[in-house]
Amino acid sequence: MDSWATAWLVQEISGDHDTGIASQFSYTVNKEETLLYAGPVWDFDGTMGNVNTIMFGNPAALTTSIEQTRPEENANQNRWLSAMYRNREFREVLEEKYRTVFRENLEEMLSAGIDRYKEQINRSAALDALRWHEKRLGWQFVLPEGLSVPQEGDYSRFAVLDAQINMVRDFLSEKKEFLDKLWMEGKDFCIVEVRNDAPFLNQDYNQTIYYWIERGQPMEGLPCYETEEYRFLGYKNAKGENVAEGSIITEDAVLSGEWIKVN
Repeated sequence: MDSWATAWLVQEISGDHDTGIASQFSYTVNKEETLLYAGPVWDFDGTMGNVNTIMFGNPAALTTSIEQTRPEENANQNRWLSAMYRNREFREVLEEKYRTVFRENLEEMLSAGIDRYKEQINRSAALDALRWHEKRLGWQFVLPEGLSVPQEGDYSRFAVLDAQINMVRDFLSEKKEFLDKLWMEGKDFCIVEVRNDAPFLNQDYNQTIYYWIERGQPMEGLPCYETEEYRFLGYKNAKGENVAEGSIITEDAVLSGEWIKVN
C-alpha cells in the first residue's frame, strides 16, 4: 500500500488528467511475488492546469478520488485509484504519507525548488522556444493567463518560461492549501458535482467539475457557458432548486446546467 499511496499522491498533487486511465504502470518483484507495486511515473504532459479535461483544472478538489473522469460511454475511467480511496485502511496510509512526506517536499518545491529548476532549464527553454515558436504554444491544452499564440516574426515573444512557471506555482500552491485544510486541519467539506451537458461543449472530454466546499461557505467559480445559439439558464440541484454563484452550500449536491436554444 505504501507504493500505491505514493502513486496516488503524485497523481493528485500534479492534477494529471490521465489519472487512473492511461500511462499508469505497476509491477511485481519476481514471479513468486504476490504483491503488486505502483510505478514508475510516466507521461506528465497534462498536469498542473495544462489539462484537456476541465475537472482536473481545479486544484481545490480531490480529483483522484473520482471514478468517472470521462463521459459515461467512455470505458477509460479512474476505477482503481478511486476504489482505493474508498478503502479506510488505504486512506489512513495516504493521509499519513501526505502529512509526513509529501507536504514538506511540496513546501520546499514552492519555496526554492521551482526556482532552482528554472535556473537549470532556462537556456534550454529559450532554445526550445526559438526552435518551435508558435507551434510550441499551440500544442498546449491550456495557455497560462495572459498568453496567446503569437504570429510569426519576433521570436523573443516566445520566451514565456516565467508565465509557464507561474502557472505551475499557482496550481501547486492552491493544491497544498486545499490538502492542508482536508488532511491537516480536518475541515468539513461538501462535494458539489457540476454537470455541463451543453450541446455545444465537446463531450468527448468530461465537462463535469467537482468542487470541495467547506460546509456553510458560498459556492464560487461556477462556469457560465453560452454561445450565440444557446442561452444559459443556470444550475439546478436534484430537488429542482436554483443554485447560483454565492449560494451557501450545506450538503453534498449534484448541479445540472440548463440551456435554451435561441429563437
